[in-house]
Amino acid sequence: MENIVKEKLKKYLKVEEETASSLFEQLALYIYSLEAEKHDLYILAKLLPEKEISKLVAYFDGDTIKLPTKKEHRTLLLLGVCYYLKEIKRFTWEEIKIFLDLPENNQDLVSSISLGGKINKLNEKISKEWVEMLRNIKVSGLDEFAKGMKNENRIWVFRRTREKI
Repeated sequence: MENIVKEKLKKYLKVEEETASSLFEQLALYIYSLEAEKHDLYILAKLLPEKEISKLVAYFDGDTIKLPTKKEHRTLLLLGVCYYLKEIKRFTWEEIKIFLDLPENNQDLVSSISLGGKINKLNEKISKEWVEMLRNIKVSGLDEFAKGMKNENRIWVFRRTREKI
């Protein structure tokens, strides 16, 4: 009988703890929203867990965070993938385009002239030892990333098309 009571109490306390945690999160969001004119903490709280927000606030401590545009971010990710495929895996530009399998109207995203120039600049900054180390690393999830890029580009093209209409 004592074990049954203990189990029921344990279950009740767990539910109460989860409820209190949820209430605290909602209260924190509300308080952050009141300060939305001063900073972007409310937006961050909607996107990230509290632990990550605390890390960001502790690190930046009132400083301004500059973020790239969605297009710049996509270009930087694409540069990273193309650099890896071109310089580490030694793919040709044609093989890179086939691997990424981008829609026809987004083939210009993988411009050998534009990305090639950026890759050359990156090569000037990266040491040869680091490149050799990268060549020996197996990257998991690269195929999933390529699929994600393909889907992101389709969404982006769809949005751009709708904006023009």
